[in-house]
Amino acid sequence: MNFFSKITRYQNIAAAKATAGIIRTTLGPRSMLKMILDSQGGMVVTNDGFCVLREIEIGHPAAKSLIELSRSQDSEIGDGTTTIVVLVSEFLRISEILLKQKFHPNHLMASFFQALVEINFFLDNDLAYQFNRENFHDMIKVIMTTICTKLVGRFSRLICELSFKAIQTAGPKIAISNFRNILKIEKIPFGKFEDSKILSGIILIKDISHPKMRRKIKNPKIILLDCPIEYKKGDSQATIEIEKENDWENLLKAEENFIMFICNLLKKFKPDVIVTEKGVSDLALHYLYKSNISVIRRVKKIRKFPISKSYGWYDCIFFRRFRKK
Repeated sequence: MNFFSKITRYQNIAAAKATAGIIRTTLGPRSMLKMILDSQGGMVVTNDGFCVLREIEIGHPAAKSLIELSRSQDSEIGDGTTTIVVLVSEFLRISEILLKQKFHPNHLMASFFQALVEINFFLDNDLAYQFNRENFHDMIKVIMTTICTKLVGRFSRLICELSFKAIQTAGPKIAISNFRNILKIEKIPFGKFEDSKILSGIILIKDISHPKMRRKIKNPKIILLDCPIEYKKGDSQATIEIEKENDWENLLKAEENFIMFICNLLKKFKPDVIVTEKGVSDLALHYLYKSNISVIRRVKKIRKFPISKSYGWYDCIFFRRFRKK
């Protein structure tokens, strides 16, 4: 049993060393790019260690543990995903040498923990120094250490300035785990990287539904809808037999009256902008335009979430509920 446990131990160390060897060349200012081909035929070119580990398929449990460790580092800190994997592999490489010299694993673990205490003491007393977080130049120097080795290293200065301004805009009390829900990167086709800017607000890549509606509104009143502004259609195919011409006109009149009822209900709240996930009929757009209300339709729910979260609003799902509120 002892023999098989030793074999398993050395196999785990070998798997960790092989995993670190894959991304070792992506570390540092002279890092090399990796080209990865997935099973679907897609190609990824990157020098980010965590991205490489995320794309490749690994079945060994010890190697999977390293990938989980890198993922935890990325979610908690946001940097050092490659360094931590390489550092763990070096610890295991040294441990392999000591294990072959008949050192007990418990003694090795105790030594590593003692080294951790000494390293923290050295960092706190001899290496670390305090600086003002509001100092722009000092913060840029800190951020550039994480950007200069990436693929976009030639834009490191611009990226650092944008990152610092984004964090200042979001606020210092926001946790790192919430940044992805608050800070969004919107990619606009045919744009240049140098034209990137920080906008203190919410971006919806949508156009106004009617060409004559207002586009520039200061301090608007916004209504968020999760329901369509159009005549409700049946869930299944329905057939209507009409014998008289007046019956057809009555059907069209009923649809028009329903649209007018919804528009009048919305006008009572005097909104400037209406944002909805569903569609809006042309007749409703006409009435809302006459009421000087701008409409943005077919907005994804994930795009509406920042608006509702910023102001504590709720989505209206049914007009009956909206009327009661």
